Amino acid sequence: MSEQNTVLAVRRGRFGFIEKWGFLTWLIAVVLMIATGGIWLFVIIGWHYDDILLPKYYCNQCDAEVPKRDFRA
Repeated sequence: MSEQNTVLAVRRGRFGFIEKWGFLTWLIAVVLMIATGGIWLFVIIGWHYDDILLPKYYCNQCDAEVPKRDFRA
């Protein structure tokens, strides 16, 4: 992420955070959604509000967040 070490910034999709979920996270989310009558879905959406409205860019090699100010013009 410098002039000598450039990377490719990939924009993650609006619901890209779900790709990072493992089996245990899915299990807990489904159980909580059933137990709370779906209210937990709104908690998850509220928690990831920024990711849904303004998806971020990530390094294609190390998955680190790349701020827009580091892009070349």
